[in-house]
Amino acid sequence: MKHIALLLLSFFVWTSCSKDKLTTTLTLRLSHSCNDRAVMASDLEQTQYLINEEFLVEFTRLRYLLTDLQLETNDGQAIELSSYHLIDLSDPSTLVIVLPQTVETGTYPHLRFRLGFVSADNSDGTYNDLNAASWNVPMQLGGGYHFMQLDGKFGTDFENINAPFNFHMIRAVDASDPENLILEDTSVAVDLGVVTIEKDRDVPINMKIEAWFKDPVSWDFRHWNTALMPNFQAQKVMYQNAQNVFELSKNLPD
Repeated sequence: MKHIALLLLSFFVWTSCSKDKLTTTLTLRLSHSCNDRAVMASDLEQTQYLINEEFLVEFTRLRYLLTDLQLETNDGQAIELSSYHLIDLSDPSTLVIVLPQTVETGTYPHLRFRLGFVSADNSDGTYNDLNAASWNVPMQLGGGYHFMQLDGKFGTDFENINAPFNFHMIRAVDASDPENLILEDTSVAVDLGVVTIEKDRDVPINMKIEAWFKDPVSWDFRHWNTALMPNFQAQKVMYQNAQNVFELSKNLPD
C-alpha cells in the first residue's frame, strides 16, 4: 500500500507541475505617450504638446526599429524571440507584434530589445522590406538603416507652430573627413525588467516621447531641428536621452 501511495503522490505532483507549465503565444502591444497623454495616429498633425516648458510641438510622423527581442529566464538563459520590427504610428497593424514561437507563462526577470541594429547587423541594403520602406541611410553617412524618424513642427506659442524638425536617429557618424568616416554604434539596449507572461494577455510597451527631449540633456529645438543625421554631437545626445524612453506601459488617459 505504501508503494501505491507513493506512486499516486508522484503522479499528482507530476501532473500538478505539468499544469503549471502552460505555454502561450507572446504578443507585444506598442503604445505612445507625451506628458502622460496618449499619442495616437489621429493626433498626427492635429495635437500640440509642451516640451521642456518652452516648446510647443506637433508630430507629423513617428517610425522606429525594434531589434533583438528576447526574454531572460530565472536561470539566466536568453530566449530569442525575433530579429526586427519596423513600428509606424500611422499604421496600426505594426503596433501589435505577435511573436512566432510560444513561451511558458510565468514571471521573467528581463524583457530586452534594442532600438536600431547593432553595427554587425546594420549592413547596407540587406533587408528588402526595410529598403522598400525607404529606411536606408545614405552611404555618405555610413549606410545601413535608420533607428528612428520623429518628424514634426515646433514653436513657442500656439499661433506659430511652423518651424520643422526631423529628429532622425542613426548610427552616429563623424563625417568631418568624407574619406574616413568614424562610425559609432549608438543602437540602444532596452531592458524593461521583470515581466509576467500570462496566457492570452498582451505585454504592453509604451514609448514616452517627451523623454527624448528631457533627460539628461534638455533639447533646444532652435539649435537642433533639421539636418541632424550628419550631426555627430546631436546623435550622441539622442543616444543619451534614449535610455529612459521605453517602459512597460500603464493605462493612459485619452
